Amino acid sequence: MKRIFIDTNVLLDLLLKREPHYASTALVFDWAVNHKNDDVVILISGQSIINAHYILKRFAKEEIVRAALNQICMTSEIIDLNKDVLIKSFASAFGDFEDATQYICAMNANSDVILTNNGKHFKNSVIQIMNADEFLAVVSAKKK
Repeated sequence: MKRIFIDTNVLLDLLLKREPHYASTALVFDWAVNHKNDDVVILISGQSIINAHYILKRFAKEEIVRAALNQICMTSEIIDLNKDVLIKSFASAFGDFEDATQYICAMNANSDVILTNNGKHFKNSVIQIMNADEFLAVVSAKKK
């Protein structure tokens, strides 16, 4: 798994240090950064960055929020939310429009896995769906 698409809820777990998912999520990001030379890439939709900014500014000063999100952008590949994504999302069978846009962004980015805490929202996915704990178990098993 080299192309890891991060759902908004996972990004917020990391940045808000939300338990019970923070520790696992932080380990996934650390693992990805440490395996960058192996072509491991964290993928995040531009929409997730915007949504995270909107939520984070309730908890921290603007300059802190911008610095944190800038760091995420510098260490990740940001996937465009464009007209094509929106049109495909409107036409999709997803009940939740935001989930549809995330999924189409992940498809467009050739993601190997979508990391989310809401796997049931992606039940018909052709991309593998995992939470951070499941992902860490898989990469740990591959080491052995």
